[in-house]
Amino acid sequence: TSKSAAPHRFTVSLKCAFDNVRSLCGSRSSLWFFYFCRLYTRTSWHPSILSIKKDSAQLMSERPGVQLQVPPDVVSVHPLTCLINGHLASGCFLFNNSSPLVSFDLLKDWFEVVGHVELTNRTLVWRQTDDRCPQFDDQPYDPTGTYLEFASVNTEARRHVMLISADSNVPVSSQWDPKGHYYPIQIAQFGLNYFSQLKHMQLASTIPPSSGAKPESLDVFDIKTDIKPRSTHSAIWKCLTRAPGRPCLFGQAHDDVTATAGTIVFDLSPYARITPPPYLFLNGTSWHANSSLVFRLTLRPSGSWDTPVSVELQYTCSSHFQGSTFFSNKWWAFGHTDGAALKVIYFLPSCASSASHSRGQVLLARNLLEDVVKAIRALQRLRDQSPRLKLLLHLADGFTSLTFKSALLTASAPTGGSISDFLLFTGGPARQGSVRRQEALRRFLETRFLAASDWLVGNLDQTDGGWRVGAARHFTDQLVLQPGWCSAMGQGQAISLLVRVYHYTREHRYLRSAVRALAPFMRPIPSEDAGSEGHASVCAVRTHFLGQPGLPWFEEYPIIPSVFVLNGFIYSLIGLFDLAHTSLEGVSPDQEELSKSIGKSDILFNEGLSTLVHVLPLFDSGSGSFYDLRHLNLAHSLNRPTRAFQPPLSSLAENSPLDYLQGLADLLQSGPNRARWQYHFVHLRQLKTLTKMAPQHADLWKQTFRRWLAYTRGFRSLHN
Repeated sequence: TSKSAAPHRFTVSLKCAFDNVRSLCGSRSSLWFFYFCRLYTRTSWHPSILSIKKDSAQLMSERPGVQLQVPPDVVSVHPLTCLINGHLASGCFLFNNSSPLVSFDLLKDWFEVVGHVELTNRTLVWRQTDDRCPQFDDQPYDPTGTYLEFASVNTEARRHVMLISADSNVPVSSQWDPKGHYYPIQIAQFGLNYFSQLKHMQLASTIPPSSGAKPESLDVFDIKTDIKPRSTHSAIWKCLTRAPGRPCLFGQAHDDVTATAGTIVFDLSPYARITPPPYLFLNGTSWHANSSLVFRLTLRPSGSWDTPVSVELQYTCSSHFQGSTFFSNKWWAFGHTDGAALKVIYFLPSCASSASHSRGQVLLARNLLEDVVKAIRALQRLRDQSPRLKLLLHLADGFTSLTFKSALLTASAPTGGSISDFLLFTGGPARQGSVRRQEALRRFLETRFLAASDWLVGNLDQTDGGWRVGAARHFTDQLVLQPGWCSAMGQGQAISLLVRVYHYTREHRYLRSAVRALAPFMRPIPSEDAGSEGHASVCAVRTHFLGQPGLPWFEEYPIIPSVFVLNGFIYSLIGLFDLAHTSLEGVSPDQEELSKSIGKSDILFNEGLSTLVHVLPLFDSGSGSFYDLRHLNLAHSLNRPTRAFQPPLSSLAENSPLDYLQGLADLLQSGPNRARWQYHFVHLRQLKTLTKMAPQHADLWKQTFRRWLAYTRGFRSLHN
């Protein structure tokens, strides 16, 4: 590089970065923060000394008054010991015996920044956050339309979503309990996600399709009508008519008494590479125990020399796994067979039980790619991994493509079952693709948000109007919400979903459940629910901010003493607003009672809104926003936190005792609880929504929004 001016420009850009750090972090910290293109972390060179040839003319740009002790045509980099706030670390260097260089990894740890180097244009990209600033529209808020930004999110792919239950078509959560449970907040958000996507698709359908739309034959396949199956001698497959939506019957051949099941094979190799993610929509009835649908797939590993992984993805009317297993619970199981390195089974116990009211109905709305990914991630979390499993995970981790080989439909009884819809279609934006694909996607989305809504209706506690959480929520060793608690955020988002589905279906059962869910907002949190003894006796989310009678607050986590979570409180207000602006449609015998309850929701909304107007400035930290205000109560600060402190650096200096620093860190774990950038952007979106819902306080919402947006760009409030 000695013959090019690029090294000089790169050095100058580094010095500019050094000046920027000094302005952002203060002069006392400036010595440490000078970025050196991550040569320390991105190369295999020994860090004792790095030399770069440089033209003699470039030496004129060096700082005057500094006498170099290296040859005039060499740039030297020597290692330094980093001592940062009492912590010893590696990654510090001395540049030309004058300027310190620091690995960007240390900056990321200590100052919570993100960035990367773009080598093509020699640029260091440095930001406060990787989260993108939300894009806002000026459309009025509609309680029957899309819910905030939920049309553009993917709730299924979230880390705490363990899986989507094949039986109920709603998420099973690993949040608060790694064994899995139904979490009402997650289920409500799941429903709002797919309802918003459907509304967005309906809006997009009014726009002429793009010129890049795919031919109809390439983006949706009706397996039942488009593919002629290869039946075994023990199986029957009979379609009275091959029209879409008309049932086809399958079962075990009556004259084969030796066979235990009949299997129909559909060859999917002509459709092997469906644009990911591949979606499945299947509607069947009269399925019997052990009837199943199996997809045979191949995963292409990321390494070019790795062997492809054979996978069987199965949905079965059963609650147990037959064969060699890696793991199994009541929702799914993982194992292997002679023909598959990985076998994933999603259980459908309702169609396996004669006592079930489903009458063998099977309704599958699956993202097949996500079903495989969730299984691999669950296996990665297993503590005891056999050599076979370790090899499998090595090959399957980060796979780049999924290829279909075949689909097998198995009947376990002569009477078999029927299939009305058996669709395999591509993912992607709603505007792309054929009319057939858009109709398949509509049914997929509708199935998912109706499943979430039906779960909420079926699991509402009719005595107190709450949706209970089946996992404990730990704040400290002494402050624990035991299983059975309910959440204002869960109540509010469930109400928002049920109101929308009521307008979509015109079914009053959804509105009645939303109205019953108002009761916890009027019920004070009983003090005896504090601590770790017993279950919550009643669903209640109402408290008062710092004990002030005129400042009612609806708690996301109804612990005593209160923590005052901001985003959960605002989500509960949005749910109350949605119900308050619901218009009754049609005639109902309890119409007068429903109308009165809708009026109550308006009163509750205005009570909470008044509180928010008074206390919102308390959530401004000067460099971001607070997630909650638990630090205002000493009970949270004086109790030992449940999560252990992990310092950002590996070791400590000898003159800084570990016990002392550990005690300081433990104290800070109890609060103040700053909102990470992901939640800070949630606050920004909520403020934008409030400007539409409560324009009488627009000055407060807009001023707070501008301040909090500035924090995402690296600005901080003034100091004295």
